[in-house]
Amino acid sequence: MKLTVACVWTGRKYGPEFVQNLRAGALKHLPGHEFVIFTDKPKENVVAGARMVDVRPFELPGWWAKMAVFDPALRGEGTTIYSDLDNVLVGSLEPLAKVKKPFAICENFTRAAGNLEWPCVYGSTCMVMNGGFGAAVFRGFMERKAALMAACERGGDQEAIEVLVGKDAPILQRLVPKGFFLGYRDLQNHFESKPKEASIVVYAGGRSPDTMGPGWARKAWRGK
Repeated sequence: MKLTVACVWTGRKYGPEFVQNLRAGALKHLPGHEFVIFTDKPKENVVAGARMVDVRPFELPGWWAKMAVFDPALRGEGTTIYSDLDNVLVGSLEPLAKVKKPFAICENFTRAAGNLEWPCVYGSTCMVMNGGFGAAVFRGFMERKAALMAACERGGDQEAIEVLVGKDAPILQRLVPKGFFLGYRDLQNHFESKPKEASIVVYAGGRSPDTMGPGWARKAWRGK
């Protein structure tokens, strides 16, 4: 079975070190995959051997470029694990590779922390897509791109995913071992050392692993 780890690198928010560090973490914790970068900088091959997917023809600025990952013709066959660049990979990704659902996505971490009034159910910081899933999602988005981008301006791509997929997609936190995802809010309870069950530290919300969080997480982000 082919495995792909995909990320989106657009705009100026993240430097190439974020792509390089995510790649290093993926190599360490999920050997034998293809690394795919959806980017508006297709000629800046900052990771040796990575496949660059040019999203400029789709006119998808910022986080909206994530919608291109849904196109199986772009990401490739097999299982694709998508990760945001501000995630830190600190343990085995095998539980994600073993997800057999056509599509699974994180529950929004604000909701997962107990705020059930948060309007967006999904958190697209990490997703798993299998086989040919997503062609209709990407096509539907492109057909209504302007309207969806305007209507989902606050919630962004994850709100658009809810519109196109529905709110009953499998939730990754329920498909992987407990503690696999460690949200930024949880780090206050784990400043001394990494919990052994943690595999992905999710910063999100404008936070960044290069400057925030405990020392062990910042070291892991730097590949140490």
